[in-house]
Parts: sequence; C-alpha cells; structure tokens
Amino acid sequence: MPTGHSSGGGSSHTGGGIGGGSSHGIGNSSRMWHGRPMPHGPGIVIINNRPYRMSGGASAGFFITMFLVFIFIFAAMGGGIMMGSASSTKNTISYDFIRYQDLVRMASNHEDRIVEGEIKSIEPGYGKFRVIYEFNYGREEIEGYSFYVYTKEKLDQLGYDVGEEIELALDMSYTIGGEPDSVPTDIVNFDVTDDGEYISANRSFTVGIVLLVGGIALTVACFIASSMIKKKFAKPYEEEANPTTTASTSNQTPKDEAVYCQYCGARINKDDRKCPECGAKNNQ
Repeated sequence: MPTGHSSGGGSSHTGGGIGGGSSHGIGNSSRMWHGRPMPHGPGIVIINNRPYRMSGGASAGFFITMFLVFIFIFAAMGGGIMMGSASSTKNTISYDFIRYQDLVRMASNHEDRIVEGEIKSIEPGYGKFRVIYEFNYGREEIEGYSFYVYTKEKLDQLGYDVGEEIELALDMSYTIGGEPDSVPTDIVNFDVTDDGEYISANRSFTVGIVLLVGGIALTVACFIASSMIKKKFAKPYEEEANPTTTASTSNQTPKDEAVYCQYCGARINKDDRKCPECGAKNNQ
C-alpha cells in the first residue's frame, strides 16, 4: 500500500486589548474626557472610553483576567484547528481502509491478482506496527506497506517476521508510476479502529474538543470575573476625583483660571508645579 496520510491546517489570529493601569497602556493626553485630557496613571482603567479608579490589587486582578481571556481564546482556536486536522486524517484513513478491503475482495476472484511478497522490515508507529514488503511484478521488485494495524501478539500469531512470506492483493486498475497498488490480504480481518494512526487522530480530536469547549467556558468565566471585579471595586473617576478637586481648589477665587493636570486630569491651581492628586510635575 504505497500511500500515506497527511493533513494540515492553518489559523488566523485575532487580537485586541484594553488600555489602562499604566501611562503606557491607557492612551495619551490627546484623548479628551469632559473637555479635558483623559486621566491616566496607576490604578486608572479605561472601560468603554470612561475612566475608572481601582485599588492596586483589584486593578491587577482585572488585567490578569483580561490576559487569561486571550490565552483561553487562543486555546479554543487551537482546539478547533486540532479537531479539523484530526477529522481530516480520520476521514482519509477510513476511505483508504474501505478501498483496500474492497481491493482484496475483488482480487480474490482473480488468481493472478493474489501474489506472495517478502517482508523486508517491521516498523513501529502510533503504538502499533506496520509491515514493509516487496513483491515481484514482471522483472521489477515493487515495495509496499500495510496499515499500522498489527500488535506484537498479532505479528507472532500470523508468523510475520523479516524474510517471511506475506500474501498480497494487487489492484491492476490503479497504478502508481505504472506499478500496481497492493495491500496484505489480511486487511479484511481488521477494522479501521484497529489502525494506530486512526486511534491517534481520534485522541487528537478528543483533545481538540476539550480545548475548544474548555477555552470557551473559561473565556466566559473570565469575562464574568472581570465584570464582577469592575462592579465591586471600580469607581467612576468623577466620584473619586471631585472631593480631591474641591480640596485642591479651596483657596482659589472665581477669577482663577481653571488648570488641569497633564497626567491624571485632576484640577489644580495654576501656580502648582506638582499635582496634589498624582504628584506629577506640570509645566504650566
């Protein structure tokens, strides 16, 4: 059986992000909010283009869950790709198995299509063994191989060993490079589920299901967890900022010009060199 099984797949990656938590991840001061620069700094997260303030621990928890979301999304994508590849391999092996079993049944009605070959080697793979053989066709020595269906016990039972004879069925209607296709006649005594490569592909398919379903479930769980963290610990920035703003502007007169921190957006006195909210230096 000079044929093989191959399968492949590809993937497209999508990504995204949520800015917040640091002066590098939220955005720059060109983004406006309520007519002033968008606040940013430690503990401030931007959700739906609105600033929220969280404690350090809650902020870290929020971003960890968002990081896990992307990991689980890629895990689910990998599971889907694995399922597709394994399914393709299983279908190919199933098709070949049926075709070669039919080949043996048709060859059994034609004596010239049943020949003796010689076992050249026995190769392990996928937890089973396959037989590499040669047979004479005219003046040529043609090589072929079986499916990975043999266990050590089955090889001993059939008396298969290097140098021993093996009965083969030929397909004269299907040639490869002018040579007839072939397969051991004992293939009719096996089922496709006995094939080691099929068993391996079936396991990969199961793992793919686990990754896909688990990745989706964990992604949903992380979204729920991040939503709960936001609901419980995140406060709209106005609620946090207003008391500070009031305290920092208590000495101002109505004639004072409104000035805001270039980094966190808090209102400050125009003569302040440092923001009383975040401590950053401002060039006023």
